[in-house]
Amino acid sequence: MDFACGTGLISRELAPYAKSIVGVDISPGMVDQYNTRVSNQGIPREEMHAVCADLQGTADELDGGKFDLVVVRPSTQIRAPTSLTPHVSTLIGDLSAIQCASSYHHFASINDVTRTLAFFLKPNGVLLVIDLLKSDDAETEDIFPDHPHHVVAHKGGFKEDDLRTAFQEAGLTAFMFNDAMSVKRGGHDLKLFIAKGTKIILAPGQIL
Repeated sequence: MDFACGTGLISRELAPYAKSIVGVDISPGMVDQYNTRVSNQGIPREEMHAVCADLQGTADELDGGKFDLVVVRPSTQIRAPTSLTPHVSTLIGDLSAIQCASSYHHFASINDVTRTLAFFLKPNGVLLVIDLLKSDDAETEDIFPDHPHHVVAHKGGFKEDDLRTAFQEAGLTAFMFNDAMSVKRGGHDLKLFIAKGTKIILAPGQIL
């Protein structure tokens, strides 16, 4: 699942690592562009397509689909100098990658959205979040100003403990948090992180 997929930039980058990708976005226009580009490339619908939906984490959504991998990447407001794909592909290995491409700093409650995304993971499925590492520089609080179409709830990014808590409350384990890459925005040197958690389903009596 490529959540908040936009026109499908990240879907196309990670397609070589995936058996199938489902894009999800609340914008009908973005979904139309996504599907048009997929069709123009001759990619079968069963391999890649997008739907317009506002996911709540209920069993009737996405035809009951569950996914091996959810990737949450930074929004287009962060213009990274190089592709994030090598960093993600190293972590996903041979998984049938279904992505969630979004931006955590837009969500008022990252705990709520993490629980929603975790709901759509298969047992042993992995959630990857790529976003801005919070800096001690107070001026970086203003690098993501609000505008009419996007409210930025976390303008300065996140600390490791923010993601650790959200993952734990969503039932995700084997938490990892690593530097991903450096970017520039508004004259500031910024760092992106990759956070990883796994949905472990224990058998009766099994202990981690």
